[in-house]
Amino acid sequence: FFFFKLLDKVGGTVGHVPINIIAGFCGGFTEALLVTTAQETMKVRLIHDRLSDNPRFRNTFHGISTIVKEQGVSGIYKGLVPTIFKQSTNQMIRFPVYYYLKRLVLGNVTDDFSVNGPVKGNLQAMVVGGTAGAASVLGNTPIDVIKTKMQGFQSQRYTSVMHCVTTTWAEDGFRGFYKGMGARMGRVSADVALTFFFVEKIKKIIKTTFA
Repeated sequence: FFFFKLLDKVGGTVGHVPINIIAGFCGGFTEALLVTTAQETMKVRLIHDRLSDNPRFRNTFHGISTIVKEQGVSGIYKGLVPTIFKQSTNQMIRFPVYYYLKRLVLGNVTDDFSVNGPVKGNLQAMVVGGTAGAASVLGNTPIDVIKTKMQGFQSQRYTSVMHCVTTTWAEDGFRGFYKGMGARMGRVSADVALTFFFVEKIKKIIKTTFA
């Protein structure tokens, strides 16, 4: 949202597809570099550790310290490239889809959905946000699968992103790139629906309060 507003101020148009794509890429790249890669690496490893026969990590902090001690800081940045691609494509898909559907429903992208009434408007907002989330899942689940494999305990199997891709294809074929899509679809759709919903509501509150 920061990059979206920044590009809008320097001459972009709210809801303009290229602006949405650029803003989404910049936002996704930044969050992957600063936050998401380390967070996702630890999440995947902690889950795999808990499911193993002999768990090693007592908690998150113990897991981080153990990995850093054994592998250095790079150990918590496994899968950086696919994570950048995942987060960037997430936002590159979500923003254009969200604002395209919002324009389709409201006729513009500046009004709040509440102009169509509290019940109908809120339902429309949730459906539009959820659809944007679902679109991102359809578009980048293969990237998420590769990212997860490169961040798990079997990450040493793969020498590079391309090696992980070719190995997945050889072992599981096309379906291997869409494993877990159903579960991810439900989680991400709800997450994105709520995110956009509350962003719109907070924007409206701020405009009303400081108008």
